[in-house]
Amino acid sequence: MADCQFMEPHDGGPAVLVLEDDDAVRGVFARVLRQHGYTPVLTATVPEAIAAASEQELDAVTLDLSLGVGASGVDFLSWLRNVPAHRDTPAVVLTGSPVLSRDEADRLDHLGARVFFKPQPYGVLLEHLAMTLKESGIRNQESGLGKASGGRRTSDARNHA
Repeated sequence: MADCQFMEPHDGGPAVLVLEDDDAVRGVFARVLRQHGYTPVLTATVPEAIAAASEQELDAVTLDLSLGVGASGVDFLSWLRNVPAHRDTPAVVLTGSPVLSRDEADRLDHLGARVFFKPQPYGVLLEHLAMTLKESGIRNQESGLGKASGGRRTSDARNHA
């Protein structure tokens, strides 16, 4: 797990797991997340993502749909939805494919994921992430979304967001 970087929230910002096999994309996305008040948890493979999700609390996940050889981002998302602690963790799926098959779209919808089509500016991805967190009652430090909870899910956040 050399590429995996489990990180504790440094400023109370929401912890966002990033499952991305491209080192450059993962690095840039981590920097963008930090600049916008999030705490990135970086992983490059499904086993790394499973280990990270098993060891720490996450407020959201972003995952690449296609991870090269082996398991896909959907495999990780399916695993995540079967873990009681992460069943409702907000998810944004990134794909470089210009279209999804009907089966892929249905499966992602069933798994409760938003889809982000690359390439687009990171600002658009951050909007997807912020909207997903707001809907789940998570607050972003910088934008002030949702109920003030120090970046963590709270039981009353959905009722007051």
